Amino acid sequence: DFSAGRGAESNVQHEPTRTLFVGNLERDIKESKIREVFGRYGKIEEVDLKVPQSSSKRAYAFIQYENMDMAYEARRDMDGRFIGKADCKIGYGRHTKSSLLFFF
Repeated sequence: DFSAGRGAESNVQHEPTRTLFVGNLERDIKESKIREVFGRYGKIEEVDLKVPQSSSKRAYAFIQYENMDMAYEARRDMDGRFIGKADCKIGYGRHTKSSLLFFF
């Protein structure tokens, strides 16, 4: 299940999980684009997209795959690649399901 944290960075970890944290996304990115780009690595169970209120902050998302192998392949292939005009930063995450936005 998902545990609460003090911010998006507190939900990033180094040990592989089936949930990816994808940071440095464009503010106008849509969930459908995330599913299109990351869906090629396996079945996505959930996408939780966060767009901070501050216009100076980038969007980020938690992507939960069906299993850890799918998340591993997506991270290996996509970390540092461009989605639109932004190079995404990817880590493994403990997804926090909430309606709150985290600022970092």
